Amino acid sequence: MLHRIERGMRAWQPPYETEIRQRVRVLGKKAEHVIDFVSFPRTGAPRLPVGVKVVRPSDNPLEQARGYGFMAYDLKDTQFELWPRVAVVTRADDWTPNALDLVRKSATSVLAVDTGKEETIEELLPYQLSEVAA
Repeated sequence: MLHRIERGMRAWQPPYETEIRQRVRVLGKKAEHVIDFVSFPRTGAPRLPVGVKVVRPSDNPLEQARGYGFMAYDLKDTQFELWPRVAVVTRADDWTPNALDLVRKSATSVLAVDTGKEETIEELLPYQLSEVAA
């Protein structure tokens, strides 16, 4: 999954140079969080970094959604609050509407990927990134 996201991020062609870093640690008010990928603008580009985090349903999609929601809440009033964030929700067909709604409310944009459709990530992610970075 992560290799598909990395390829999707590298396929993104913003009108400025970027550097993609994996597993970026950010400090919230209460906890440290890891964003799976962050696209940082190169020096001189007046843009914000864009983060991408995979949110897997695990055994309890609502708990995963709450974890993502806590991260978004915890980053409020920090320098990371303004970073646009794309949540890639895997096995979206296994999620309850309430859990998906919580992730949608906590992310800038959500790429919901149903089981068996993982190959679409590489094609769809660049569009999501362009949308949130605009």
